[in-house]
Amino acid sequence: FSWNGLIMYMHVYVRKRRALVRLYLDCGRIVFGDVRYDESLSGDLFKRGKPSWWFYNFNCLGLSKNEYADVVYTSEFGAVTKMVRTYQPFYRERVAILVLDGYPKSGLPKRDIEIDVASQDSSHLFAITAISIFWLFFTLFGAIVVIMAMDEIDGANSADGWEIFAYVVGFSFPVSFLSNYIRYLHYKQWLLESGKFDSELPSSDDNASNYHAA
Repeated sequence: FSWNGLIMYMHVYVRKRRALVRLYLDCGRIVFGDVRYDESLSGDLFKRGKPSWWFYNFNCLGLSKNEYADVVYTSEFGAVTKMVRTYQPFYRERVAILVLDGYPKSGLPKRDIEIDVASQDSSHLFAITAISIFWLFFTLFGAIVVIMAMDEIDGANSADGWEIFAYVVGFSFPVSFLSNYIRYLHYKQWLLESGKFDSELPSSDDNASNYHAA
């Protein structure tokens, strides 16, 4: 089940996420805005008031060290403030922001996207997938050998083993696919729709003023 989950993760979530990020470079239009980085808040989404994202973000479990910042820019519908992952953890002003047509809240710093795309290595994806497939078949073969040997053990019934084997194999593939696809849809929604317009921000929020127009 674990190896199957890893294969689905690499070929469902990772591939689709990479394609979505590359779409910014291919189709995004440039506006200008600020990247507001606060080191005291960067890795803690609870302090940022974003607890609803904890179940897919490993930062909240201390398993990853992703850096986050607030990007502020002006779209055709008004000023937008949005939390984004950043590869350049420092305050930046008047930087290029890429926005996808039809998604005014989708802005991401152009330089961060370029760094993300440059770090994507297809050979690593292939190697991890090949290793996972090998161990997937190895564990399946091992389970089959054990089940076939159950009839030789007193009190054991291979029919029960085959039934459990069928349940595990039958459920693992759709569950792994659906969980990774749902994770991708969640990530896509966060990337494209998680920003807030000026009018949607609390009046006490410091980010509700001092925007830079495109």
